[in-house]
Amino acid sequence: MSLMIGTSNFVTRAAAVAYYCGTTRQLGRHKVRSGGLGYKASDIDAMIADGSISIGEPADLPPGAVLSVIKDEGRYQYTVKEAKKSILARDSWVKCENYVQRYDSNWNFVWQPEEFKIRRSFYDKLVENALKDYMSGFGIDWNQYFEPEIAFFDEICCCLRWKHKQSDKEIALTAIYYDDKTGDIYQAGHNYGNLEL
Repeated sequence: MSLMIGTSNFVTRAAAVAYYCGTTRQLGRHKVRSGGLGYKASDIDAMIADGSISIGEPADLPPGAVLSVIKDEGRYQYTVKEAKKSILARDSWVKCENYVQRYDSNWNFVWQPEEFKIRRSFYDKLVENALKDYMSGFGIDWNQYFEPEIAFFDEICCCLRWKHKQSDKEIALTAIYYDDKTGDIYQAGHNYGNLEL
């Protein structure tokens, strides 16, 4: 069984513009726009500059991947055989809490915890992205902290909490919105805690 994975690499800038902005064609006296995701052409250069998208073939393909172009999109994809299955088979699970909104006996809307499990690879990617993109630059020695605990809220956003091994002081990154397949973080609200440890 093969797995096809789309990339954010485009064959040309024009292909990226067509994908994100759509195309315009003349239909009689009227211009008709079709497709696109609602972006403006000026947004494409900013996306290229910040690395959201790239022009040209992806450089970091997994071993044995076969590269191709999605015909109607001008975007690269690659195909791997059985790679995902073997990775997921070896992946372990991490227990965490998922707080869900429910009514209590007095009909008050409250958050109640439920046990929840996520894949270790997803957890590791989420922690890696949080440390790299949001928690770097504070001069924190993360070896002095336990592995972070994770709590979800209706499986929509989550919070990571690092507890100090000796003082029990806590650092947290809250309101994390994430890609539930890859663990990439779209945005995070704020961090708090005592950073003077």
